[in-house]
Amino acid sequence: MDYVKVFKSIIGYPLDRWKHYKDAWFLRKHGCKTWKEYHRNNDPDVCYRASQVKDYYFGYPYVHRFDHNHQIYDWDIFYSGWDIVETWTNANCQDKFRFDALRVMPQQGIGVDGQSETVWFINELGGGDYMYVAFKSQRDYTWFMLKWGA
Repeated sequence: MDYVKVFKSIIGYPLDRWKHYKDAWFLRKHGCKTWKEYHRNNDPDVCYRASQVKDYYFGYPYVHRFDHNHQIYDWDIFYSGWDIVETWTNANCQDKFRFDALRVMPQQGIGVDGQSETVWFINELGGGDYMYVAFKSQRDYTWFMLKWGA
């Protein structure tokens, strides 16, 4: 008789149950149902209190905004087109990425270099809803732009 297997089976089951209940308690305490939701809500590379999109995604160097004339808006329901993009990204991206729908307003201004530039401000009261995808790695961003960028 293998005493190690018997000992692990006797001790392992209660330890697994304890870990499950501990994780469930932790998630419930933070108002989340899954670990994916917890990591999304507590992303250290996003500033939820930012007023500009570039500050919102301060930890993501590559950010893409879908214009309203993009093909993902042509499907019957808006989110069905978005689901296709999200499924493709989940299957093909290797590094960290993030999807968000933000209500933003563009403002024209003069940049530091004296050139005119558009700055996108997050504005919950007015503006338009745009879909944003942010990437950590240049490789993922490049592949995404080749597939969905135009």
